[in-house]
Amino acid sequence: MWGRINYADSRDLMDFDGTALWACDAPNSRLLHKDVADGRLVFDCETCETRLLSPLSQFLYESIKQQHRSVSTAEMVRAVHAEEPEASIHECLQAVEDALRALTEAHMLRAVAA
Repeated sequence: MWGRINYADSRDLMDFDGTALWACDAPNSRLLHKDVADGRLVFDCETCETRLLSPLSQFLYESIKQQHRSVSTAEMVRAVHAEEPEASIHECLQAVEDALRALTEAHMLRAVAA
């Protein structure tokens, strides 16, 4: 369902200022994970918290981690819209915001200065 994010496309979204940048926060050694039918279970060894990541959250985290650089919210929204073209940009934005919230609450992503 979710492919690779195409980071080469840097066009701005018309109705969205997606300049916030995001980077992976948690070191891999701190997280244990297991894929399940509803997404990915992640256990944080430092905080002893377990969270269920949605498939979208999992996709965004893995994509950012593979890039080894910070990624803007707008890039993520465009990538989601490319995978789900029948969804509106605003629906994609809401889905990305929800995924970002889940990932930051899990201390897996952090906002970084531009």
